[in-house]
Amino acid sequence: MKSGHTALLAVFAALWLIFGCASSSQFAGQPRSTEFRERLEESSSLTDREKWSLARKAYTYAQREQQRSHSEEAAYFYEASLGLLADIDLASIDIEMHRVASFNRRVLESYDQFVAETKDLPAASGLVAVIEAGEAQHSGEEEEDDAPDEIEVYEPRSVSVAVPEPDIVALKPMLPSVPMEMNAKVRNQIHFFQTKGRKVMERWMERSATIFPRMKPILREEGMPDDLLYLSVIESGLNLNAYSYAHAAGLWQFIPGTGRNYGLRIDRVYDERRHVELATRAACGYLRTLYEMFGDWYLAMASYNCGEGRVARDVKRCNTRDYWQLHKLPRQTRGYIPTYLAARAIFENPTHYGFAPLPPERPFECERIYVPGGYRLDDIARAAGHDPQSVRDLNPEFLKGIVPDLGKEMMVRLPGAASESFSEDLASLPKTVIAPISTHRVRKGDTLNKIAGKYGTSVAAIMALPENKRVKSRSLRVGQEIAIPVAEVRYAETKPQTVKEAAAQPAPKPEVTETTNTINYKVHKGESLSAISRQLGVSVDQICRENGITNPNKIAPGQKLTVTVKGETPRFADLPKTESKKSAKADGKNSANKRFYTVQRGDTVWSIAQNHGVDAKTILKLNKLGRKASIYPGQRLVVSN
Repeated sequence: MKSGHTALLAVFAALWLIFGCASSSQFAGQPRSTEFRERLEESSSLTDREKWSLARKAYTYAQREQQRSHSEEAAYFYEASLGLLADIDLASIDIEMHRVASFNRRVLESYDQFVAETKDLPAASGLVAVIEAGEAQHSGEEEEDDAPDEIEVYEPRSVSVAVPEPDIVALKPMLPSVPMEMNAKVRNQIHFFQTKGRKVMERWMERSATIFPRMKPILREEGMPDDLLYLSVIESGLNLNAYSYAHAAGLWQFIPGTGRNYGLRIDRVYDERRHVELATRAACGYLRTLYEMFGDWYLAMASYNCGEGRVARDVKRCNTRDYWQLHKLPRQTRGYIPTYLAARAIFENPTHYGFAPLPPERPFECERIYVPGGYRLDDIARAAGHDPQSVRDLNPEFLKGIVPDLGKEMMVRLPGAASESFSEDLASLPKTVIAPISTHRVRKGDTLNKIAGKYGTSVAAIMALPENKRVKSRSLRVGQEIAIPVAEVRYAETKPQTVKEAAAQPAPKPEVTETTNTINYKVHKGESLSAISRQLGVSVDQICRENGITNPNKIAPGQKLTVTVKGETPRFADLPKTESKKSAKADGKNSANKRFYTVQRGDTVWSIAQNHGVDAKTILKLNKLGRKASIYPGQRLVVSN
């Protein structure tokens, strides 16, 4: 009996060791993975050596997740590893260049193999993964048709000029439609989207409902066929924040140089590649140039992918202008047009290929306001009465979350109308200062690599600044100042006063406790509640609430309103209005001393005049103010003399 009991305990102990250890290792891995993700979020502040270490760790995590069949996680870590490797400055890192290049090739080969073996490609996969996975699924002879027979072969659509909608005027000559060709390569790519790439296609189709309505009017104004919508689909997956390892960004995946060539402003705080309308117009300009250069849409789109110089050389080398015969093009470009045609075929007839119909297009609705530069988006959102995250999502082009000061008002999108007091609330908030170059004072133990990592830049970029021409990378001095090519964003600080300036300033007056007063106001012809609210320094909601008004647009001349206003206690509050005016005039004649009032928040000239028993015109005249002049809290006004 004792031996049987001992054996049973041994079995339980073994089971605990097996499942307990497995469970504990599983849960132990989760915090490490979470910590790793947090470090990735801060990759801009890492040194090149730390990025190298993190890239290798990401590769290890990717392989581990691949073995566990966690495709979403594996894709995330593979792409994180590739992204970190792309950010390393090979000229400054103290590791052999061939070692980094060799590891980069190994990650790419493993990623290609992962994509080929994945049953379902993750929905967030980009163009490279889609093309590579499609090629891998139908590997073999280039013209081999592995797609099922039910994918019928369509005759190429006749080339015709797209007709714009009546309410949109084409500003440039209309270009012909992109020909629709169906061959073995296109059929194979359609089959890929029906199987392994199904989640990717469904994600693209979902996004089209909100993105297409913003792009179509611009395409038609620019004289471009609607067929080019699907080029943006495969370029970015209609993801506004898409960013590639080649530093291409936005819906149309412009690299910085090409974007600037076509009028987009791109810097460290503002990137118009992420602006849907501006980037679409720039893409139309670039595609028109390419089409006029080659006279063929397939060659123009191939040039969009790999550059017009490369396509022109291959056309000359192969002695043909037939895209399908250019076998020397890069692998990705050879799969680019088939992927475009496959995506277009599915978008134009989704139910035929086994997909749900496209979701109904939803007009892009938002409130557009223009604000001066220097404000943070979060501050603008709060002043307008909206959620800051919603405002940031609507304005992806503001990279640092601030509106840059470009010498003009900038458009900001809001989820809805701004609050009544938006202008006043925004004006009361501090602005930001964006310094194009920061300064770092060298401390003990600092190296250029460490400094570059701290600011998220590279040693080469630091040394390229003219301000650092005397900086020697191997002999930094403690206390030495180094210019850093990183935009610094901070709230503007008021300039400190000198002792002389402080002495010249009048001594501060004791604060006056703010009181409230009820006034009666008679509506005049042509007045609105909005105008009255500005005059009295209160909100429209307050007037409606205090007077039981349900529709703020319906008020009548002669209507009497009772409104509570803030301000200093009136000197003549205990006297009748007519009597107080006479007293004020008499007092002004008999007294040589002027009476002053310090403007409080919410005050208006009209409310100050009412509280002091004088006419508003008198206050304007005494202070030499025009009828449309503005007053501000802290301003001293003469109320009688």
